[in-house]
Amino acid sequence: MLRWFSDGFTSVFQKRKRCSHGFTLVELIVVIGVVAVLVTIGIQVYGRFIDRARNTRAIAEIRALEKEITLYLNDEEKLPDTLAELGSGIITDPWKNQYQYINFETTPQAGQKKRKNDNKPLNSDYDLYSNGKDGLSDKSITVDISKDDIVRAGDGTYVGLASGYR
Repeated sequence: MLRWFSDGFTSVFQKRKRCSHGFTLVELIVVIGVVAVLVTIGIQVYGRFIDRARNTRAIAEIRALEKEITLYLNDEEKLPDTLAELGSGIITDPWKNQYQYINFETTPQAGQKKRKNDNKPLNSDYDLYSNGKDGLSDKSITVDISKDDIVRAGDGTYVGLASGYR
């Protein structure tokens, strides 16, 4: 009888042992689903973080260019015709596009190229902006393709997203 109990116990133990060797298919699917959701959320948050960092960098670079233009104006008593005259070479924004600069005094047809907000020019001296994430722009900052542009407006009182300028 002891032998039967021992064999019965061993067989029950072996059955339990076989049943507890891993995860069920349902458990694996649930874990994979949870991981997929977390990865999706993480990617979206990371993407927004990168966009904000690039916007901040473009704002800082436009402010720095603005200071260089002011120094040039003080030394030469005129605005530079191009950003290349500042001696910095070709300056690109965080999206690898060139910054846009328009000197209203020397650019032919500058009146037609002035950036506007509701038909009011953003600046009276010069325009300086980045085409933003999409690399596209329009002279009106209220157009959808211009809303991600980083603009200098109000003769330098505002530098930031075109969509944030009022």
